[in-house]
Amino acid sequence: MRIGLVLALLLAPPPASSGPSGVDPSRFERLAQMWKDHRDRNLVVEEIGLTGEKRGLPVLLEALKDPGCDKRGVLEALGRLRQREAIPAIMEHLLSRPQDCYSGSRALGRIDLDWRSRNEVTHTYPRFLEAFLASKADWGDRFYSLLALFELFPVQAKEVAFGILENRIGESDGCSGFHSNAMEHLATSKDPRAVPLIVERLLAAESYSQGECVEALDQIDPEWRRARCALDAVRRLGPRLTSAMDEDTIGLVKAFQIKGAAPALVQVVPDERRKPKIRAAALDALVSIGVSPNPSLVSTLMKSCDAAAVLPCLDAVRRLPADAAVPLLMEAWKNPDSWVRLEVLGRLQQVDAPEVVDLGLSLLDQCSQYQTGGVLEILAHCSDPRVREALCRQLDRSLKMGEDKAWVMASVVSAMDELDSPSLCQQLVDTFKSLPTYVKPGAIKVMVKTGDQGLIPLLQTELASPDSRVRAYAEWGIYCLRKQAR
Repeated sequence: MRIGLVLALLLAPPPASSGPSGVDPSRFERLAQMWKDHRDRNLVVEEIGLTGEKRGLPVLLEALKDPGCDKRGVLEALGRLRQREAIPAIMEHLLSRPQDCYSGSRALGRIDLDWRSRNEVTHTYPRFLEAFLASKADWGDRFYSLLALFELFPVQAKEVAFGILENRIGESDGCSGFHSNAMEHLATSKDPRAVPLIVERLLAAESYSQGECVEALDQIDPEWRRARCALDAVRRLGPRLTSAMDEDTIGLVKAFQIKGAAPALVQVVPDERRKPKIRAAALDALVSIGVSPNPSLVSTLMKSCDAAAVLPCLDAVRRLPADAAVPLLMEAWKNPDSWVRLEVLGRLQQVDAPEVVDLGLSLLDQCSQYQTGGVLEILAHCSDPRVREALCRQLDRSLKMGEDKAWVMASVVSAMDELDSPSLCQQLVDTFKSLPTYVKPGAIKVMVKTGDQGLIPLLQTELASPDSRVRAYAEWGIYCLRKQAR
């Protein structure tokens, strides 16, 4: 379709003269005439944006209201025009479609670097806030409205984030479930007032959600554990730090780095009356506060753990010397769960164990498509020629999967890039035309490393690709190859 559009522009009668900037003024006129009748309006919209013609503003504003146009593509085109007159229309659009807030933010940034301080933006804040708090809005609408508030009004919306964490804006207002977004926003702004609120939330959090609290606190202040509110929280935890502690409490020991809890944790790890998951969590907490694990205890625990509980044991093994770690990792390899084996393979590669290639190739034949990329990423660090042969087989296999499994092929290409093998590059050249669009940018990156000038005609055919990433990589590849030839 893009080729047809380009041909329509090229075959039209040439203009008598060009504009002052070297842009063909009739090119825009032809685009403006064909935009409503063309079968793919999105392509025309993109081309209008690329012209940079100020006269394109009315067309793009009309396209912004057209239900048949890709709104994010229109916003990108508006950003290319750099017309401040577009700001009110963009804000109105984001008010009705807050899920486009990130595309809108990028467009506004191209139009005006200081756009957030402009009156056309600031005066709309109350309307965005009202949309978020609207009683009739469902959870999904409010979620996107909150994202828009944080993206478009980062300073003003901090009070909304505080209101959510303080439960002033809470379940009674239909805004439950937004605490993670509020913490993330305050962490990004590094506001120290949020530390006591997040510490309290951490104390009440279940083990699976404690990590996001710690991540937010670390981002605001890496020394937050020395703050008075954190020390007070540790004192309040005191009565819970016994050998009977539950999984949530063990998680808090790790979060607050409570070294005084080590004696209680040491009793939890070997206690066979406790669930393996809790024992593994205790072992993980011990390691996190600097206590070296007992290899025999780790081995015993790994044998009794299910797949989910083995992973903290593997983290503990990582703290051991290589000669002690490898036997434990080989023991963990006996676990039939392929996700556990993938983790074990990664740890073996980190300690340069010679078994990595044999185990990795065997796992490659057994694992699911979702794990292929992880195995290939590990094997790509190995220089064994069998790895290159395996990659060739995987590329052939992935080509037969079709477009819907393009991500499998992308992982193969990424591993090829890591290995930097000329023979693998040649196989990519031979199959390039058959590659899905999603994979071509990565393939171009690999092929250009050969420096083969014969690739230029192949890349030139991709300059008319409907995918902007493919076009950009093709242009970059041609530039690199010509530069290498000089």
